[in-house]
Amino acid sequence: MQGLAEDVRYYGKWMRDEAQKRIGHLYPKACISAEKCRGRPELKRYEGRELTVIAWLWARTVRSPNPAFADVEVPLASSFWLSRKTGQEAWVRPVVGDREWRFEVRKGVPEDPEAVGRGRSCQGDPTSVAWCRARQSDRIGSRPRARQGGWAHS
Repeated sequence: MQGLAEDVRYYGKWMRDEAQKRIGHLYPKACISAEKCRGRPELKRYEGRELTVIAWLWARTVRSPNPAFADVEVPLASSFWLSRKTGQEAWVRPVVGDREWRFEVRKGVPEDPEAVGRGRSCQGDPTSVAWCRARQSDRIGSRPRARQGGWAHS
């Protein structure tokens, strides 16, 4: 049995290394800055380090129904919850910048859990199914949200 376990470890490492060589450039490292550590004491020990992203979350996107953001693609999500387990609550908060958006992973219970559960768009407006269907000819897209150690970004 020891030989089999060693073989699995050897070939598992080989596959990881091969994948890194071939497609690693498609998955950037996450740089943990002082700004990202602000209000996140669990990240403090990683400050200044580049870490490997361990999971990717995807969100479909569609042009915003809000005329003020008509040129911006917004995420479609039925919910922004990552975990509702008591004591381990985690959710993503969409943050709108200048014509762009990104996600921040938050821990704990949000101020408005119902809004997080409804998956509101970045502008706070729900994006209706009818709006999305009307935009299908615009080609609904998708964007990755990199997640690493409790941090997310798009």
